[in-house]
Amino acid sequence: MGVKVRKRGRKWYVYVDHHGRRICRSVGTSRELAERVRRQLEAKLALGDDQGVFGPDDTVVPMFDTYANQWLAEYARVECKTSTADGYEGVLSQYLRPKFAHKRLDEIKRDDVKALINSLIAKDLSRNTIRNALCVIRGIFNQAIESNLIEINPAARLGRFTRTAKTAETKGVSLRPNEVQQFLCAAREVCSEYYSIFLTALRAGLTSWRTCRLAVG
Repeated sequence: MGVKVRKRGRKWYVYVDHHGRRICRSVGTSRELAERVRRQLEAKLALGDDQGVFGPDDTVVPMFDTYANQWLAEYARVECKTSTADGYEGVLSQYLRPKFAHKRLDEIKRDDVKALINSLIAKDLSRNTIRNALCVIRGIFNQAIESNLIEINPAARLGRFTRTAKTAETKGVSLRPNEVQQFLCAAREVCSEYYSIFLTALRAGLTSWRTCRLAVG
């Protein structure tokens, strides 16, 4: 059981968490009034009178899996490109649901998210992959805060814990003499207007095999 007061903007709010149920009520700009309401609600709950606190429509904090599906449908699929939303869904399936699917949002703590980061590092995933996972879970919790389901984002400001993850390395591969000739011939046929640029780049050692393949398709 917990009854807390919080100030958001100019208004004070009373938050009640009790047996998986949560309410958030605005009580105006007076902290004194907010504290008085808090004491009254604590007294009711101590006497077992939760019906006098919760109404029929007050929110039950959802499971992570349930809320993640809602977030995907109502935010990611609406606000983001299809490819981006597909990427978020992949992150959820591979990394987040296996850890948090059957936990309520308010049961997931900062240490749980740190443990997730450490487990992904132990799998030798790249720093970018881990940061993508962190971005998704942080976005889900930010939306839950906006919906008054939770107060604190347990995934906020954890980027520094990804520093020990490996950094992806991309290395160019030098062309062999016969490959240089093949590339220049292809360039002359496909995009002759850029032939002199490619020739200069090759002689200066500025072009890798990967770049050449991208250039001529």
